[in-house]
Amino acid sequence: MDILKTLILLVLVSGTIQTTVFGRKKGCSCYRLPNTTTIGIDVRRRLHEADMGRCVETCNATDSDTIKATPEKMSSGSSSCNPTEVTSRSYPLIGGSKYKTAIAKCGYQNTSSGCSRQALFKTFFDGTSYSIRHDIGVCHGSCGSSGHACKAIDSLMMAIKGPNGKGELTHRVIKKCGCVNPICHRVAFREVFKRKSGNTWIQEEKDVGTCVGTGCPRSCVRCFFGNKYCSQHCLVFRERACIATNYTTEHVHTGDHKEKEMHIITECGCK
Repeated sequence: MDILKTLILLVLVSGTIQTTVFGRKKGCSCYRLPNTTTIGIDVRRRLHEADMGRCVETCNATDSDTIKATPEKMSSGSSSCNPTEVTSRSYPLIGGSKYKTAIAKCGYQNTSSGCSRQALFKTFFDGTSYSIRHDIGVCHGSCGSSGHACKAIDSLMMAIKGPNGKGELTHRVIKKCGCVNPICHRVAFREVFKRKSGNTWIQEEKDVGTCVGTGCPRSCVRCFFGNKYCSQHCLVFRERACIATNYTTEHVHTGDHKEKEMHIITECGCK
């Protein structure tokens, strides 16, 4: 009798437990749902609205919008429901055309291996003869308990040809991601120079780096007399900026063969 009760209990418990995959319920789906947003005021002095889209993970779809949407099933090793395709188009507004990005497709992305570059395809001038689709990349993944954030550390600018000529739009394409200080960190920045090899001048490019970040905490310059807790009782603050804290120097030549010093940033910080 005890064995029978145990078996019944196991069946009941197993029926209430849902299998999970990487912290999420097995059988869940990633949907692209409508998200109507006000873009601005058009030339008719009316609010212009457009569907910008949103990504939602649902395990038990009940609302009509989700049921009608096309789901993206979870694959092995994936854990995050994010945009995988976006589109950019212009909207004629009262102050001029404004380009906005809308989510076209959502899907699961593999983030179990930590911070990495994931594919994010963006279509420019969609539905026209100038339409072009490009992988602009996006950074996803965890940096653990380090306090760092997964951000782009190397990227290139891409010129997009439109009805008003080449370079009508420019967009940054992410090449590499890494775990960095979210307030201030180094990113790649290339400069061109010339180097002499025998009797020939060779053009080269070098990553000299640049510092990116906002929100450096202020430091206290003067406190109330005799008060040791300056952070709470400060009279004068000093603003700090994200700047180079360490660098190396190389001697190179410019396009007109003049020698100059090139400073290569190796570390950034709030100073």
